[in-house]
Amino acid sequence: MSFLCAFLAGCGGGGGGSTPASTPAYPRTAPTAAVLNAPDDVDYAARKAEFAAGGEYNVSWKRINDPSIDGTDRHLDRINAAAAYARGATGTGQTIAIVDSGILQTHREFSGSGKVTKKTDPGYYPTDRDKFHGTAVAALAVGNRDGGSGLNMHGVAFDARVHFTEIRLGESDGIYRPYKLENHSDLDDRSDAKKFSEIIKTAQAANAAIVNASFGVNGAISQYDWREVRSRLGHTAAALAQASTRDADKVIIVWAAGNAGGHELPDSGKPVFDSPELRSGLGAYFPKELQSHVLAVVALDQDGTIASYSNRCGIAKSFCLAAPGSAIVSAGRYSDTSYTADLSFSPTGLFYGTSFAAPLVSGSLALLRQYFRGQLGNTELVDRLLATANRKGIYADSAIYGHGLVDLDAATAPVGALMTGLPGDPGSRPLADSGITASGGAFGASLQRQLADVEMVGFDALGAPFFQSAGAYVAPPVRVRNHTDGIEREVQNLPLTASPWVNSGAKLSLAMGRDGRITEARFAGLADGWWLSYGHHAGQALGLYTDSSVHDINRVDYRMDDTGSAVKREFGDPLAFTAPYLSLVRHGPGIGWSNSWRGGGLGFALMHGTPQFDGYQNPGGERGIGALLDYRLRGRFNSPGLWLQAGVVREADGFLGTRPRGAFGAARATTTFAGVNGTWALGSAHNRDVRGASWRLLASAYLGHTRSRVGHSLLRDAGTISSSTFSVGVARASLWRHGDWFGLQLSQPLRVERGNLALRLPTGRTRYGQVLHKDYDVNLAPTGRSILARTTYRLLVAGDALTTNVGVEHQPQHQSGRGIQRFIRLSFEKRF
Repeated sequence: MSFLCAFLAGCGGGGGGSTPASTPAYPRTAPTAAVLNAPDDVDYAARKAEFAAGGEYNVSWKRINDPSIDGTDRHLDRINAAAAYARGATGTGQTIAIVDSGILQTHREFSGSGKVTKKTDPGYYPTDRDKFHGTAVAALAVGNRDGGSGLNMHGVAFDARVHFTEIRLGESDGIYRPYKLENHSDLDDRSDAKKFSEIIKTAQAANAAIVNASFGVNGAISQYDWREVRSRLGHTAAALAQASTRDADKVIIVWAAGNAGGHELPDSGKPVFDSPELRSGLGAYFPKELQSHVLAVVALDQDGTIASYSNRCGIAKSFCLAAPGSAIVSAGRYSDTSYTADLSFSPTGLFYGTSFAAPLVSGSLALLRQYFRGQLGNTELVDRLLATANRKGIYADSAIYGHGLVDLDAATAPVGALMTGLPGDPGSRPLADSGITASGGAFGASLQRQLADVEMVGFDALGAPFFQSAGAYVAPPVRVRNHTDGIEREVQNLPLTASPWVNSGAKLSLAMGRDGRITEARFAGLADGWWLSYGHHAGQALGLYTDSSVHDINRVDYRMDDTGSAVKREFGDPLAFTAPYLSLVRHGPGIGWSNSWRGGGLGFALMHGTPQFDGYQNPGGERGIGALLDYRLRGRFNSPGLWLQAGVVREADGFLGTRPRGAFGAARATTTFAGVNGTWALGSAHNRDVRGASWRLLASAYLGHTRSRVGHSLLRDAGTISSSTFSVGVARASLWRHGDWFGLQLSQPLRVERGNLALRLPTGRTRYGQVLHKDYDVNLAPTGRSILARTTYRLLVAGDALTTNVGVEHQPQHQSGRGIQRFIRLSFEKRF
């Protein structure tokens, strides 16, 4: 048989070069494993720009035969290669099999251990001239990105390797002669089939998934009767079909479509070039056998339109696409640093032809194979490259451009929404609105920390895996106004008013934010001991907050303050000494009652709302229900005041304020808690100073247990979660002057002490379409323990109040590595 090729016909051709040009500083930023196949991060644009700025990316040239004509080879830019590089696709670990007339293996574009392996047909001894074509083709696919100066370039998959098979190819005499199928001396079906079988076996042995074939047989496939083609080339098609190989493992054949438009027939007429040539278009007549893993590539001119010499896609449009093929700079065979085409083929020294468009597609497939970690089957790689090609504008004409222009930006980005399963899986769920949102800080950063290094995968509409950190789906505790905020933050969030309206024993208290919205309301006195509220924490109306002795600490300005104001205001934390579990249902209506009972006191409260932690509200969730029972032990004034409290909170869409959503499913939780709070006068009444003031101790401690139920989702189980909190403080009024107030508090915010979260995450897929999962058990207990110490000093000035909070927090948000955070806060209250 004969592997016939006309360099400016079936396989492309031409050549060129230019004078050396200055090269910008070589960008040294390399993609890291963390970058590979991850959502575009904040550095993506910078990495993309850095790759595009390299002198090997857009190569300046001058014509050899007319140096006054210059330009820039932008073939990498036209296929958006820098986007793929910035995402981590460089071809590492991939091998492309190239079949051609010869290669200059010592060229600088192939330097490096194992960059090129070679096999030469027995009895064939390629000359230097024979190496011109294959050297350029191989460099365009895998040429090194080495940052060298002068005229230089790099291949699409610059970190890939090449396995080169040198074969004897025919050479055109400049006359285009379409082959006749009946002439077996030109095209021997059985001999062809044997040769292609050897090529495919050689590629498989070299672990190459792609064969680049920049050669062909003259004659557009459209000019042959399909019945005759199927009859006479059945063995060749069978060899290329690889029928005994699974689709995912079939070697991809990338064909140059041919350059018939640049030739003449023996009678000086123009050949037909409306479709690829006989071999490259064979899939049109063997669609079931070949179209899944065969591609035909047409060439574009410098302006992005179809090159005049290039065959069109025509009847092969379903497996055909376009890539740049004109005025290309590539490795030449003249020396190890040559970038000039043979001048007898291209007087300009530049390369022209579909031969040089095909390796851009082969290199693109190698990038995708690496980028998706070998988890896409080879036929899926072909489908993806076709599906993501640019079909806008002129590229919508499928008769010319087939599926359009290769677009590596689109090919390495998700197509459609990312899902937890492959297309067609009824259990698959979208990841776009999925995650776990922590409303409070009880878990610290335990979820984010443990899941940060856990990799999970989402699948796009074409079944491609996109890997990312599972920690990206965990929102950290929401930053809200709290005890460690600075002055500016406090000014932004501090309620503007909390003044009561009093009438005949009834009292209305409102808290209003800067936006004018009422954030908290409480109406007391509707009946003896009863109150109604909205957004009001029930713990502020029970326990030590009901003790007149606590109010007596700050007897000076009763008209400004509600009962228990020494805790609510002067400590700078409106929820100090309360059960934090009720914040899980705070944003909503509530009702409560408290009164004396058998020498002690009894109270209860019911709440129906969503989480509200200090300044943060979560109105988007479902409302849960909370109940608190409060019992005061018997005691007299100045005797210990001790309250026993117990309660239950049922969350409708989360656990301890943490809310899974979307693919992470739904959770319902019941938290039972119990604790004590109390206040004691330090010293008897007769030990008070002349201003009637004494020191007072305040304390609280709570334990909780949370049981959760989760739906069938990525979140499998939340088990039982144990949590705790405590606070202790001392306070005194009229410390240095009449009407001032001083307090000192030490507390631990709500913290998970024990608990685990079971997750089952998709971690990848096999080449054959099976999703892989892995189970993870996340310890919810934080690595540290936050301890907050603060002092408060309040001074009345002409009826108004100036308050200063100074303190430190050890291991904020229960994170062991955060050390100590210091803070100071000033606030000024003015009466109107």
